[in-house]
Amino acid sequence: QGGRQITAHGWQGLHRHRFPEIGYRWMSTVDVPDLDLLPQHYPELATVRFSAGLEVGLFHLGLWGASWLARAGLVRSFAPLAAPMLAAKRRLSMLGSDTGGMFVRIVGVDDEGIARTRVWNLVARGGNGPHVPVMASVILAKQLIANEGPAPGARPCFGLFQLEDFEAEVGDLDITCWLERA
Repeated sequence: QGGRQITAHGWQGLHRHRFPEIGYRWMSTVDVPDLDLLPQHYPELATVRFSAGLEVGLFHLGLWGASWLARAGLVRSFAPLAAPMLAAKRRLSMLGSDTGGMFVRIVGVDDEGIARTRVWNLVARGGNGPHVPVMASVILAKQLIANEGPAPGARPCFGLFQLEDFEAEVGDLDITCWLERA
């Protein structure tokens, strides 16, 4: 944040986000590898933040509350409760839907000194959301089969494919994505 590493606590930083077409959802801070990778790849970035949210507000606020118990040291691990919590969530599945969303917001100043905001939105319907995180692997596997992929070796997938490749790969799924310019 502001060019400095800060400590953030998982499932805290509670805030609301309005997803186009699907409405408001609670969001909270999460840890992902991109928090380390993005500043390395784009050193000019001042702030990088990742959040995640559950569609059912009651579930999200319960997770947020549990994060405070863990932060206070009152609960060491919620792992023993994972199976019963998942069973309860499944029994209450009628409270949610099969629609999910994500967004990437980039705020900055262009080469002419003009403040710009770009927001890439994605809405996945029909239970297709779980396909989204694996699409990079699918795209790269197809490139490798066609002998067009990257050299062997593990690495982040920065610049290994274009957004258009992703959009084409999800074209047969009930997934829509679009860019907003502000």
